[in-house]
Amino acid sequence: MKPLSRILYCLAFLLTGSATVMANDQPYAGHQNRQIKSLSPHEIEGLKSGAGMGLAKAAELNHYPGPRHLLDAPEAMSLTAKQIDSLKELHSAMQKEASDIGHEIIRAEGKLNALFAEQTVQPDNLSQAILEIGQLWTRLRLVHLKTHLQTKDLLTEDQIDLYDRLRGYTPNKHDH
Repeated sequence: MKPLSRILYCLAFLLTGSATVMANDQPYAGHQNRQIKSLSPHEIEGLKSGAGMGLAKAAELNHYPGPRHLLDAPEAMSLTAKQIDSLKELHSAMQKEASDIGHEIIRAEGKLNALFAEQTVQPDNLSQAILEIGQLWTRLRLVHLKTHLQTKDLLTEDQIDLYDRLRGYTPNKHDH
C-alpha cells in the first residue's frame, strides 16, 4: 500500500469510527421534537389506554396472574363463566382507573416539560412537579399490582400453575 493510500485509509477509518462513537453518544437525538420530551408516543398511548407497561412484573413473575392475559386464552386456562365475568369486571375497573391516572401523568409530565421549555424552573417548582409525578406513578403501579392480587383469588392453584407454564415462567412437567 502506498503511503498516501495508507494515510487516506487511516483517515477514513478514523472518521468512520468517530461517526459511530458520535451516533452512540446521542441516545436522545430526535426526542427534542416530542411535545412532552420525557414520554415516547408508545408510552403516552400506554398511559392513555391503561396498559400494564411492565408495572406488575413483581406480581406476574411470582405466580400472580394478570386478568388481561387470562382473558386472552380462557379456553386454554379452563376458566369458568363466573371466572370470566369476574375477570372482565376486574380488568375493566383496573383499566379505567389506570387510564385516569395515566392521563394525570401525561398532564404532570407536560407541566414539568413546560417548566424547562419556558425556563421558569426553580428548585421549589421542580421539587413539587417531581413529587407529583412520583406519586402518580406510585398510584398507577399500585392499581396494576392490586389487580394481580385480586386476580389470584379468582383462580385455582392448578390454573395458576398452568398460567405460569403457558406464559413460559416455569418448565412443563414433561421438560425434566
